[in-house]
Amino acid sequence: MLVPAKVIWAVLGKEAELPCDVTPPVPNDNVKMVFWFKDTNGMPLYSLDARGGPLREASQLAMSDDLGSRSYFIKGDQPSKARLKIRNVTIHDAGVFRCRVDFDNSPTRNFQVNLTLVEQPSAPRIFDAEGHEIRQDKDAGPFFEDQELFLECQVRGGNPRPSLIWWYNNTILDSVVDSRKDSPITVNQLVIPRVPRSYKKAHFECRASSSDIAGDIVRIVPITVFLKPNKVKIVSPNDLLSIRESHDVKCETSGSFPTAKLTWLLDGKPIRNAVTKATDSSSVISMNVVADDDGKDLVCRADNPRFPGGYLEDKRQIHVAWQYPAHLCLEQRWVQQYDGNITLIDLERAILKAP
Repeated sequence: MLVPAKVIWAVLGKEAELPCDVTPPVPNDNVKMVFWFKDTNGMPLYSLDARGGPLREASQLAMSDDLGSRSYFIKGDQPSKARLKIRNVTIHDAGVFRCRVDFDNSPTRNFQVNLTLVEQPSAPRIFDAEGHEIRQDKDAGPFFEDQELFLECQVRGGNPRPSLIWWYNNTILDSVVDSRKDSPITVNQLVIPRVPRSYKKAHFECRASSSDIAGDIVRIVPITVFLKPNKVKIVSPNDLLSIRESHDVKCETSGSFPTAKLTWLLDGKPIRNAVTKATDSSSVISMNVVADDDGKDLVCRADNPRFPGGYLEDKRQIHVAWQYPAHLCLEQRWVQQYDGNITLIDLERAILKAP
């Protein structure tokens, strides 16, 4: 009886094992001979002679041709798992093999094995949302923090149909193939609805393989992600500001990529005629105030120039101290109470309380 052929996949240059169940169909029966044939060749390429002894002591004979010399029969501990091992598989080894097992008292049994070579797909190609291919020497992106990321990986060919998987830090991002089964091109579209900050300077991998035994074909894709600033703060003490002095106010920021630009606003308008000193993470403004600035909002804005809308602000209300002549509307005791330095708010309160 001829059992339907079982497909065994093999990789060029590696080993292949062709199964042949040599279990006797009835108890107390024994294997007498095992023959291996390939395709329509009537001459066995390999034989196992167990006449007159147990299977483990059988003599093995390989034909002198190339395939026979690279073959070896493994009996193993279980007769059902006996197999023919072929070393250094070549393209000419593909085909249909037949294992014939002769027993002492039972009918001959035949097994067919279809040795098929794995065909790896082409190297993966990466495309962006507009369909532009990302070259090997380029980063994908830029993408924006908390916004969508889209990348497409494509391979052509492959037998069996290849898997196509997106990985990041040895974690699967997407393993679902998005193309039709009858298409010669296999596609996996990676969509991440909101890009996290951790993807800054990340490296994604698209791994393609037609078989586990063949390994993966890997395309590494560097990712560029622009980040919004996540901190901005005016760090100088909120002291009274004198109209007769220049005051340094410092602001610090962090988290932005590329580096955020720091700008200063007073009452919603850029501060003019002020000197600023800036580094990658801070800005110091030397500003002069007038009496009318009292109560206005001083704003430090951190803005990523490469990220539309990617800005953060910190603000404080400033208070202006100025010398007020006591004889104009206040008694000397109010001036003495405030040491001569009176804000507009203090002045109003003093006037209301004056007898």
